Amino acid sequence: MDSSLIIALVALIVSLITLFRDFWEHRQSRMDAMQGLLFRDGASGSVIREGDDRDRRSYSPSVIASGPGTRYDVRTYLWVDDLLEYKWKDLQQTADRLDNTSEALTSTIEVYLDDADRVWFGIGFNEPRLASPTFATHIRSQFVRSNIARNEVQVWQWYRFSEARKWWQRQTWFTFWGGGSPRPLGRWKPVSTDTTRRQQFPTWDGAPD
Repeated sequence: MDSSLIIALVALIVSLITLFRDFWEHRQSRMDAMQGLLFRDGASGSVIREGDDRDRRSYSPSVIASGPGTRYDVRTYLWVDDLLEYKWKDLQQTADRLDNTSEALTSTIEVYLDDADRVWFGIGFNEPRLASPTFATHIRSQFVRSNIARNEVQVWQWYRFSEARKWWQRQTWFTFWGGGSPRPLGRWKPVSTDTTRRQQFPTWDGAPD
């Protein structure tokens, strides 16, 4: 085999190993900085009844951070299904940073009982990320939300090639395959949460839930 070809193959292998190492170190650094979130629905124990109107309940959903890591430029949001509720926009809270020393972020709302499972409380925040293939650092908004009526948490998952999708939806020359028409660039994805009951921990003191 030609010596120049061998040198080229060795250089390629070294480059691939270096690239994989950098990618793995970046992934590990992000994993090390991961931060837990604890959502509470803050449901009132009483029901509001006024004449023939539907029953309502007061909720004070909140979120606090646990574990290592910090989120930056945090904002709270309230959704009904997948749309932000306009009448609650003035309840939005903001924080420059959110970590395990921060106060809880919360809102207080009244919701019809039969609509409660449509209401979500959550946060948006900014996160630095590496963009391929240039590995330049970009800021991307991320979102996490929790349903106030059931134990369900969702995260916003951006579609792959979201920047290319954004350009395609912004241009007006072609209209096929969604061209020229704004559409969501991601979707809500349910995530697994800790279902361990207090009785299963060695620290349970026998008190009822």
